[in-house]
Amino acid sequence: MIKTTLIFSLFLFSVLNCASSILHSSGSVDDYVRSSPYMGHQSVRSSVPQNTETESYEDFEADAPITNDVRSSIMQEAKAQLGVPYKFGGNSPSGFDCSGLTSYVYKRSGLTLPRSASAQFSALPVIKKPQPGDLVFFKTDGNNISHVGIYMGNLKMIHAPSSGKNVEMIEMNNPYWKPRYAGARSLPN
Repeated sequence: MIKTTLIFSLFLFSVLNCASSILHSSGSVDDYVRSSPYMGHQSVRSSVPQNTETESYEDFEADAPITNDVRSSIMQEAKAQLGVPYKFGGNSPSGFDCSGLTSYVYKRSGLTLPRSASAQFSALPVIKKPQPGDLVFFKTDGNNISHVGIYMGNLKMIHAPSSGKNVEMIEMNNPYWKPRYAGARSLPN
């Protein structure tokens, strides 16, 4: 019952957030197709605006919206995927892209996420300081959210980097990732 309520709340928040953003946004729009358990797994066409604001992780305040048991499960599932090869569009242990990894890990922990990094960023509540198991987002493609990883604590994340590489744990504070950091998101309780 709690899982169903959480999924429905996340779905409803996502739909309302998208509708509100489309009505009030003059920014670019990224179309995506995703399946919803409340629509009989049929494709639903939605529009998600690209967030152009950037947040900093240098002055975080503590936030902890999901339980410690769920966080622990997310971290264990993420660590179990270390070394899996990157595969564009991949969402299984035979190969992952960045949002395929986060979707898979969260699903294995009993939670459902939208499929793309930009949709995950737009659908989930903003937090100031990520806790282990939360999602961290990056703009690697101009002003668009284009990458997501799972925060592991101590400014480290597990992510599926790019073609020819494997799922890895890295420092977010390195010269490549730090200036591209766009913010953190977490699921509500």
